[in-house]
Amino acid sequence: YGRQKEPVYCMQLLFVLVANLILGGLNIFFHHVSYLQVAHVLLAHLIWLTLLLIGLRQRA
Repeated sequence: YGRQKEPVYCMQLLFVLVANLILGGLNIFFHHVSYLQVAHVLLAHLIWLTLLLIGLRQRA
């Protein structure tokens, strides 16, 4: 029952990783745009939270 949610978290993680790579690339070219930097940091935090959530679910 608990294992059914893992593919959802993995797909979410993949989406957030790709989005963060795209934002990171845009951030390089448009480094003066501050909201890109904020979004990049927020997505990085989402990556860590998703990894933490997957790790906690595997321990349970």
